[in-house]
Amino acid sequence: MKLLLLGYSDIARRRVIPALNNVKRIHSICIATESRFSELKRDRLNATVYQDYLTALSSSKPDLVYISLQNSVHAEWVKTSLEYGAHVIVDKPAFTKLSDATELVDLARQRGLCLSEALVYAYHPQIQAIKSCFARANSFIKKMSATFSFPPLPKNNFRYSPALGGGALFDLGPYATSLGRLFFNSPPLHLSCQTCFDQIHNQVETGFSFTADYTDDKLIGGNFNFTGKYTNRIKVSGPNLAIDVDRVFTTPPDYKNILNLHQHGGRTTLVVPPADSFEIFLNHVIDAIVDSQHETLLNDLLTDAKAREQLSNCNCRVTTL
Repeated sequence: MKLLLLGYSDIARRRVIPALNNVKRIHSICIATESRFSELKRDRLNATVYQDYLTALSSSKPDLVYISLQNSVHAEWVKTSLEYGAHVIVDKPAFTKLSDATELVDLARQRGLCLSEALVYAYHPQIQAIKSCFARANSFIKKMSATFSFPPLPKNNFRYSPALGGGALFDLGPYATSLGRLFFNSPPLHLSCQTCFDQIHNQVETGFSFTADYTDDKLIGGNFNFTGKYTNRIKVSGPNLAIDVDRVFTTPPDYKNILNLHQHGGRTTLVVPPADSFEIFLNHVIDAIVDSQHETLLNDLLTDAKAREQLSNCNCRVTTL
């Protein structure tokens, strides 16, 4: 399978390209970038390099396109790639508007193509390990809390630009709103959200807190921001069992993660072996393409897009820090 990577983002350099090199069914990689061409040439990767996206699409004739560009142009290049007849993976957030997600999922269905959002944390084995712990304990997940924060970014980072699709709701919202789909297998019934702006970057929200209600009185709450010290943690609880785990949203591929289990007044740990969530995700998408089983990935993308739209449109209370 021939893959074309549109964009040479930091995440593409650090995680996507190394994972692609380990995916056996990817036999050819092409990379196109218009803004970081000199960096790409300097890095001397084992890939065909283009400086123009349309030229790359027409010349390389890819089976699969991976889009790793600024959020504001995702919809444009997903549509163009699908119209070229390629399956598509797109960085999170796949789209900044629900209308784009709906239109392009419909287009993918019409063309018989796969369209998937690269929300790769969901594919790490630790997610299934958490679910298995509750099953073995004859328990179920009732409540979840999540925190994902990191220090302020350089002033020119795209996350501070509304024109580029910046802001915490787009950047970190996909983590918050996908938790219900992963662990409750349902969309939220109700969302409430409080967004925060700081005095320096007052054009986009730099953080948000939210609560989401689900069927059977299940609840998720969390705080997500890029204004504090690095924290990346979820706590999952239900009758007779609670589990907390760090580094859940961005787990390094060589990292042995630890699940901390609290049960019957005691504490035990479960070690999850290292795993590359990008590599697992890519293999999963390729399996879906080979088997022509795209519907689950399309539905996941659309379900998460609807929840993100709810998060953005709920009656947020704005706080200036």
